[in-house]
Amino acid sequence: MKETVTVILPFKNEEKLIGKSIESLLAQTYTDLDILCIDDYSDDKSVEVIQSYNDERIRVYSKKQEAPGISVSRNLGVDMARGTYVVFHDGDDEALPTKIEKQVALIRKYGTNTIAGTWIHKIIDGEAHPMTLPVTNEEIVKGFQRKFNRATIVAGIICARREVFLENRYNENQKYQQDWDFLLRLFESGKYQFHNVPEYLYRYLIAPPGPSFRGLDPPEHDGQIEPIEPETQSAEFTSLEEMYREIRKQP
Repeated sequence: MKETVTVILPFKNEEKLIGKSIESLLAQTYTDLDILCIDDYSDDKSVEVIQSYNDERIRVYSKKQEAPGISVSRNLGVDMARGTYVVFHDGDDEALPTKIEKQVALIRKYGTNTIAGTWIHKIIDGEAHPMTLPVTNEEIVKGFQRKFNRATIVAGIICARREVFLENRYNENQKYQQDWDFLLRLFESGKYQFHNVPEYLYRYLIAPPGPSFRGLDPPEHDGQIEPIEPETQSAEFTSLEEMYREIRKQP
């Protein structure tokens, strides 16, 4: 049985890239989609580009009085979603054709409390760099416990049932590391399991360093996964709680 997936696509001033982003969604093998594009006060032709695609699955909502920022946009998208599932997708990125189909299959396989990601290609200066991530829940959660040098699932591309995102909101007051904070709270709740599709199904554009619509790039996009030695794990923080407090400090 097909169940609708709402794709939440926040964007701001992406007229040069958003066309390819939309086309990658229209090419998905999972076709029962609700593509919800949230405009964060763009002053270019992004909205016109989206509206040029004659597909009834596409909706555009332009913010009116809502606060700016990607966290607000994602929460707003969850509230407006029509689908059983929600998947995040950024306006300057592209998904390979089977991405959503395989993420939904993973959730159906492991249960309704599953958070499904995929491997990605980071696009840096036009070149694709593969990022191979752990696949199983047992290995992925080590990233939250800092047994690896960074996060082990990419929050900005995950898929889950809509109620997961209704119960766990993005922190709209967090200016930086929003994705990392969101993942940590999902982990801390103890309610969810995490899995990655072991295929490179997303092309994630890495912008130049510095503030952007996304905020600063979170730790899951910095370098490759490497184990952290036990003595290093315990030297800097005396507990996970102390570590999380430090991560959530605003610069």
